[in-house]
Amino acid sequence: MPYVTHQPMSGIADVLSATNAIVTDPCLDRVATLVLRLHAAEQRGQAPARPGQPPAPPKPPTKGIGLCSAVKPLEAVVWVRERPWVVPVGAAAVVVGLFALGYASGRRRRSA
Repeated sequence: MPYVTHQPMSGIADVLSATNAIVTDPCLDRVATLVLRLHAAEQRGQAPARPGQPPAPPKPPTKGIGLCSAVKPLEAVVWVRERPWVVPVGAAAVVVGLFALGYASGRRRRSA
């Protein structure tokens, strides 16, 4: 069985290149702001004070690891966590909608 020699500097170089990719990502500040807001909402159970909105991320990211694709889902999660009433209201709307749909299809079937 051949042994593979491990070069200790290659691990450090991998870590440095990954760190560089994360730090140079154009959406890092927006993602960090959203994560901090999410953490504050989880800790307090209420909406934290919102600072001014940072500028929108650039459309074609040229550097980084692709954090711009995580901005929209994170915004949705933070929005729901800061407004806990949305989940029960949304569930009630779905249930009422299904009942209305069933009622309408029953009336249509009965009148036909």
